[in-house]
Amino acid sequence: MKKIQFRFEITLIIFIVLVSPVYGAFENINYGARSLGMGSAFVSVADDANSIFNNPAGIIRTNQSELGMSYMELYGLVSYSSLSYIQKVKDNGFGIGIISSDDKDGVYQEAEAILAYSRQIAKNLNFGANIRYLSSHAYFDEIRVGNGKGIAIDLGSQFLLPDKGLSFGIGLHSPVGIVFYSRKALLGYGEKKYSQMTDFYYNIGASWDLAKKFSNLEKLLLTGELSDGYPCFGAEWTYANMISIRSGIRFGNSLNRALTMGLGFKLSLIKIDYAYISSSVEADTSQISVSVNW
Repeated sequence: MKKIQFRFEITLIIFIVLVSPVYGAFENINYGARSLGMGSAFVSVADDANSIFNNPAGIIRTNQSELGMSYMELYGLVSYSSLSYIQKVKDNGFGIGIISSDDKDGVYQEAEAILAYSRQIAKNLNFGANIRYLSSHAYFDEIRVGNGKGIAIDLGSQFLLPDKGLSFGIGLHSPVGIVFYSRKALLGYGEKKYSQMTDFYYNIGASWDLAKKFSNLEKLLLTGELSDGYPCFGAEWTYANMISIRSGIRFGNSLNRALTMGLGFKLSLIKIDYAYISSSVEADTSQISVSVNW
């Protein structure tokens, strides 16, 4: 009963914000089960296809082409799907990504198309940027009542000390971005067109691979991050470069605060990752990711 009531309240909130010009759409959702399993403390760790979403500076760290896919149901209310591809060409890293989301009741849908670029700009220092095309549609009783179109930019950097196993990262999500909305007349609200700047988020973090310091250890990665003012911490232990066990914790408001855990399996060119988030809103979240390297 509580979950049904919670779902109804969220649907009502979605409708209320849709008819308000202060709606903060295109939220900064963490993509990739590896990242979520480590408490979302990933800005300094990003080195795979999900770097497009988490920190584009990490694209240049790969020496292979990689195709990644992820699926998540956030609190059992909103589903998110992502598809990403990265490739290194000489000293440049390129990426392309697609994100789609919709709620269970079909009230609101979002989609993003992303182009990303990364390059090493100095010794041990990588820089990355992406540009995102944003699209949204709102429905009421299967009738489209509004839509939004816009553009946003993300920036990121990583400073690596590989001999010491240290990595530092900074991510700026939507420092520049705008969405233009068009809303039809509905329930006493008149037709309206307006624009809104996208919400800005930042991530600052560091990670340490203890195996670089203690040679008798299997790979043990510790990571911490300040995500838009809220701290989060994570750990990843990898055995024989095949099996990974992850855990993490996120602090913040009731929607952000959570304990996380995850598993990863690598079989030849294929990686499968799973993450579980136990939150304080009585509705947990799972994400699964699959990637192929060649």
